[in-house]
Amino acid sequence: FLASPPKREPLRLAGALLRADMDVDDEVFELVETVEGGATTTHRVRVVRARARIAEVPGAGWSYRRGGDAFARVERISARVWFVVEDDRFGEHPFMYIVLGATRVVLIDSGVGTADYGAFVDEFLKMRTTVDLPRLVINTHCHFDHRGGNAGLAARGAEIAASGRDREFTEAALDPTRDASLAVEVKCTEAKPCAVTRWLADGERIPLSAAEDDYLEVVHTPGHTPDSLCLWLSRERRLFVGDTVYRWCAIIVDNGHSSLSDYYASVRKLLAFLGEAGAERGAALEAGAERDAALEADAKCDAALSCGHNSEDVPARRSLEAISALLDAALSGALVPIMDDAGVLCFGRDEFSFTVRRGDFEACRR
Repeated sequence: FLASPPKREPLRLAGALLRADMDVDDEVFELVETVEGGATTTHRVRVVRARARIAEVPGAGWSYRRGGDAFARVERISARVWFVVEDDRFGEHPFMYIVLGATRVVLIDSGVGTADYGAFVDEFLKMRTTVDLPRLVINTHCHFDHRGGNAGLAARGAEIAASGRDREFTEAALDPTRDASLAVEVKCTEAKPCAVTRWLADGERIPLSAAEDDYLEVVHTPGHTPDSLCLWLSRERRLFVGDTVYRWCAIIVDNGHSSLSDYYASVRKLLAFLGEAGAERGAALEAGAERDAALEADAKCDAALSCGHNSEDVPARRSLEAISALLDAALSGALVPIMDDAGVLCFGRDEFSFTVRRGDFEACRR
């Protein structure tokens, strides 16, 4: 389990510790970060049971290779879903997903923009289909590491979609005065301006074929950002969650535009959504007497989460229940923060942790 401050440099320190395969347990390391103007900031990184976790941390040991293949890691996780990991200079390594439907291709997130993702997608699809299907890009939120490839994809005719919950916020993604994308904060110049051409409503269903049960359903999940969303792939019982959930690194709920109360509500909303989706699936199986035992067993299985970082296929309900319990323990006072750095708290347990501004945390407790 790694708990780190919200800045990127401590994450790199944690990665270095893992690459060295250090046998550490509940030790605190300090990193002095020099910022613009020569000032220094000291961060404290607590590493717990690193050796026990090293084999399970995807990307441990990754490093940016200038001029290398930005999309070298491409893996198939189902009959029609692939994930692509971008090797970027910020060490974000965003997970992007390609969903190949019968009537359209859906591209979930577009990365930082290290290389031309549109060109990569062109070549990828040429090897897998002879049909030129329309492409829909859906950003799980407007941060720089999830929308950087939008402009290149739009130039090739793709439609760009995002949550319609807070359009003003999303449209300010590259506004330097608001910096909704955080591109200014991290000095990311890769992301280019690109307008959203389709605003998605909560509960909207995006067909993938002519079949009624074959769609992606939009679920608004504010918290990490006001415009965060998740996508439910109905036939595969797969939930694409962006930065709402991921393991082995702190879920960031401490940005100026983050909201812990919204995040808590979104986690509960996703748990309720999975319950409703499971009941709907069970009813469909009961109605079809021709369905075999394998399908019935599948309906009782946990759905899967495909995250924006670190994990492409993890149990959905177990993960969300663990995060819900973590939030409850922190807000009730049963769990003490494992980090308090410049007004940012970090709470963690097992593979999940989150960071939050102290003021937001105290307001949520009230």
